[in-house]
Amino acid sequence: MAENVRERDLVLAPNEFAFILDETKGNVVAYVGPHKTSLANTDRPVTFEERTRRYRRCTLEESITAFPYAEEGWYIVLENPAREGDEEFAKSGPNTLVRLTLGRKVNIPGPATFPLWPGQQRGGRPGKLGASGYQAPEGGDHRGRGQARSL
Repeated sequence: MAENVRERDLVLAPNEFAFILDETKGNVVAYVGPHKTSLANTDRPVTFEERTRRYRRCTLEESITAFPYAEEGWYIVLENPAREGDEEFAKSGPNTLVRLTLGRKVNIPGPATFPLWPGQQRGGRPGKLGASGYQAPEGGDHRGRGQARSL
């Protein structure tokens, strides 16, 4: 019995996040570490499958994901950023959905690390530094102009 109770506890370290589906309402909640919570019987851990763009049920352990990370000279390609006026990145603890700008990509220069909202996708790539500062590669919007972002 103690084993089952332990399996329902979601414990996230700093720089980790997890998506949990509330099966009573259909909402996907983004939990961001450091955080600990006990999940209800109707809460299901899920992951966002980038290829199919759907949520897949998984184990609690599989749902825990490290923040995307870009070191200096690299950038994160963020697909479906939060809309203007909404929280850009989720905060520690449980976070309800924000409106996303679907189909849009932005390039966020490193050093940077942050949790994703449900429905966002990311990738890291090397960037290049030109005479006028950080130059975004082709395609997508560019945020930050090479300045380190405090997250």
